[in-house]
Amino acid sequence: MNKITRSTEQAKVLELSKNNDILILEACTGFGKSLMAIMVQNGAKEFDSKQVTKKTLIFVPEKSNRMNITQEYIKHGFQHLLKDTDIYCYASIHKLEGTDWDLIICDEAHHLSPNRLASLFSIKANKMVFLSATLKNDVKASIEGFYQNFKVCTYKISTKMAIENEILPQPLIYVHKLGLNKKDVTERLEIKRGNGEVKITCTFADRFKYIGKVKNLTLTMLCTEYQVYMHYTQEADYYKKRFFDAYRVADKHIWMQAALKRKRLLGELKTKYVKRVIMPDIPQSGRMICFCASIKQAETIGAEGQIVHSKVKNVEKVIDDFQTGKIPSPLF
Repeated sequence: MNKITRSTEQAKVLELSKNNDILILEACTGFGKSLMAIMVQNGAKEFDSKQVTKKTLIFVPEKSNRMNITQEYIKHGFQHLLKDTDIYCYASIHKLEGTDWDLIICDEAHHLSPNRLASLFSIKANKMVFLSATLKNDVKASIEGFYQNFKVCTYKISTKMAIENEILPQPLIYVHKLGLNKKDVTERLEIKRGNGEVKITCTFADRFKYIGKVKNLTLTMLCTEYQVYMHYTQEADYYKKRFFDAYRVADKHIWMQAALKRKRLLGELKTKYVKRVIMPDIPQSGRMICFCASIKQAETIGAEGQIVHSKVKNVEKVIDDFQTGKIPSPLF
């Protein structure tokens, strides 16, 4: 088999775009899906010279992605297309219902929920391009089903193939295995029953002396890391079984909350280890990103101005400053 390159795959995608109405590009992160979509947009102007203006609509997940894709246009010399390009977040997709476009590009298309798909299907376009590294089968089936009377084509390349053809570098992955402490009592776990006016503190082993026997209880249990984990696991498993037995929404809510608390626990227990691992390895030049388990963890590890999460108001500025080197690594 001939070795593939970005150039050969870009040409392939352009050719597919000439002969199809709907193009689904499934490729790994870093492969250049956004550039391929921009090239399709640029090619559309050349393929159809009858229309002087080719209006393009792009959907992205977050506001910060709008800046990123704009930079892609500029970086690759396609800034002239921006005057005919509108970029919206998926959260605003309902505002575009009933509109008409020449080309629609859905970046990170796995963010298309059923409601967003319903809004998208009400928008008219001559051509559509969907981009994703992790497109779910149900989303893909919905797209193919709704547009069954159109020419739909999927282009797909795996991470393995991209690495084997040296389009992407072979990543180095280090796994630091950690265990939960079963010996030292370092955690406090609180549960509340009724109005919680009766306050009792006990060991984890003694909890059932009070749970179910004392009314209006606030019980603080002194636990090891492992005992807190087991508490959330047992609670999640119990209410999961109850939900599937009777399909009560309340049981599902408690199950999901217990699972979420367990997830946060596991993430936040790693905080002290994350500090040890990343701090000595921050490069003098270059950039590092640390993905955190929670807002609390990001704010514990990261410095002010180097943190991005849903409660940060100036997310776009922080990311822009990070990308341009105005703030140091790492970004949390």
